[in-house]
Amino acid sequence: MAATKWCQPSGDQSRRILGPLIPAAKEALPKIALRVAALGPLQSKEMTVENKGKTEVRELSYFEADAEFEVAGKLVKVRPQCVVRPGNVVESGIRKLQMYAYFTVKGKDLG
Repeated sequence: MAATKWCQPSGDQSRRILGPLIPAAKEALPKIALRVAALGPLQSKEMTVENKGKTEVRELSYFEADAEFEVAGKLVKVRPQCVVRPGNVVESGIRKLQMYAYFTVKGKDLG
């Protein structure tokens, strides 16, 4: 997956971790990509969440991935937890799937 747009690139970049990577010329934004080599077996864990002021325990099903995150030419190995959810129905009744990859990268790993 490659990110082709930055969220609010004209905002105050000094307050963002990746802000220094955004150049003054907004048309030259750096490349960001997540390359997933493999998904592991389906796993699940219980999570405590707040729902309308009440604490609930929910089960989260996810795949742990073997992946590489690239930011402006720097590569970092990551192990995201990937959650797959159904998306909208598109042409001919085919349903899309959406995958959300959750991981943390420390600034020092990017240099």
